[in-house]
Amino acid sequence: MSINSVVAGVLNRQKNVRFEDKLLSVNCLAELEGFANRRRFDPSLPSWSDDERAQIIAYKYRLMKGRCSKCKLKECTGR
Repeated sequence: MSINSVVAGVLNRQKNVRFEDKLLSVNCLAELEGFANRRRFDPSLPSWSDDERAQIIAYKYRLMKGRCSKCKLKECTGR
């Protein structure tokens, strides 16, 4: 699975879904990276607010503590 396909999947979800719902639907660190850095692929998207950025970082640490279980990538082992 490429990072582009992960980003496309995240960005193509329903537009009326709240930020928190989108964030909680992320299941691995690779997917979270694509979600967090979505502007690399579409610079026209708005920047994250400070609050949203803090939530993304906090969720990253939750995934790193073992909640990342769907991905077999080396960086997703929860170390």
